[in-house]
Amino acid sequence: MSKFVTHPRWVWDYMTGAPLVVANVVHRVSVGTNKNVSSLAHYINSQFDPSITWKDIAWMAEKWDGPLLVKGLLHPEDAKLAAEAGARGIIVSNHGAGSLMRPPPRSTRCRGSSTRWPARQR
Repeated sequence: MSKFVTHPRWVWDYMTGAPLVVANVVHRVSVGTNKNVSSLAHYINSQFDPSITWKDIAWMAEKWDGPLLVKGLLHPEDAKLAAEAGARGIIVSNHGAGSLMRPPPRSTRCRGSSTRWPARQR
């Protein structure tokens, strides 16, 4: 709530400006309706397959003609499982849909993993 008080111009612009549009999915949702939030959530949820397992990652690593990277891991055990499944590395990121779920800060993700990846940071 303090952000609203300390940034009144932003609040004014947000409240009086054009509605926010998620440009890459606007063609998939009911823009300008009360169902906008629920249809966006439904569309995003439909893009994920909760049945994927580490066996699927191993299959992709076997079929993929190049190094396979896995993005979005939050726990050191998952980094280890990714390596065992054939991933050549992981991408730790704090942007994208994961930020909607309030993940831990990037600096604390996969900390303590015994999996050793070639060092490359940006």
